[in-house]
Amino acid sequence: MVGFNNVLVQKELKKVHKKEVKEIRKKEKNEKLCGKRHLFCCKCKCADNKYITWWNWFYFLDYFFVVLLIISNITLTSVYEPTDAFQQTFNRISDTEKLEYNYPYLDDTEEVWPNSWSILVYIVIPIFTFIVSQFWVQSLHDFHNIILAYISGFLSNLLFIEFFKRVFGFLRPNFIQHLIERSTDDELHQARQSFPSGHSGNAMFVFLITTFYLFGKLQPYRMKGDGLLFKWTLCWLPILLGIYISITRITDFAHYTRDVFGGWVIGFFIASLFYHGFFYSSFNVLAGFPRIKSSKNFKDVFVGDAVEGNFCCGPCAENDDEEEDDDEEDL
Repeated sequence: MVGFNNVLVQKELKKVHKKEVKEIRKKEKNEKLCGKRHLFCCKCKCADNKYITWWNWFYFLDYFFVVLLIISNITLTSVYEPTDAFQQTFNRISDTEKLEYNYPYLDDTEEVWPNSWSILVYIVIPIFTFIVSQFWVQSLHDFHNIILAYISGFLSNLLFIEFFKRVFGFLRPNFIQHLIERSTDDELHQARQSFPSGHSGNAMFVFLITTFYLFGKLQPYRMKGDGLLFKWTLCWLPILLGIYISITRITDFAHYTRDVFGGWVIGFFIASLFYHGFFYSSFNVLAGFPRIKSSKNFKDVFVGDAVEGNFCCGPCAENDDEEEDDDEEDL
């Protein structure tokens, strides 16, 4: 009986010792990886625990790309006029068929969703979301990447939409009334830019990239319990607003259904491309963390892993976890 009790005591002591060792190693690991907070840097074990800046000269290519997009948009809208092929066809169709283009023309004061509201919403909602998120994320790298993705993506989306509007030259549903109400050359060009819908494309891009960002930060699909419904609702609200804005373009007789779907396709493609170009996918193990550009100064492509507001190397953190598991098995 005495020997049996000694065995039980030894097992309990071994459990306590194992727990204490695990806590000590975890504390040492956090102290090693975290260090003092540094917004511009990440700290990596594979880099001999030295701070390595996430910013490098390769970002100047992205900044140059933004400037190029601005110049391209200005040049396209000022030089390239919409094709008049569909207007010539319109002159040859019967009066009955022309009724398809005789819907009422509504100005900004009569529309359900005026242009001035869209411009305000496209700027205020996403930027406000990105800024508020920084109270929790506290990462200049994260804020830099989402702003760069948003600006370059929005300009690219606008360039594609304006280009296709001029290439196709489709007539708006209110084409006839548009000409009666506003008979200037400028308005004539606007009346021939039905496909794709600019409001729908821009709304899909702006609110989809905001939804991607919220999904990456909140990750409602990986949690259970309190706040789950709130997080799902918060993530989907931007998309619902974007769908509502798109539908108003049909009810305001400014676009056909095909125009709205065309805008959605362009906005969805551009938002997906630019968000995942600067952040890891929402279903990746590093969901929501900003990507770091690789260069000759880096041994690997470092990835963001938030530890007390700092960025640590994801692969290194994974290696540490594997070593810790191996040590526990040895115990």
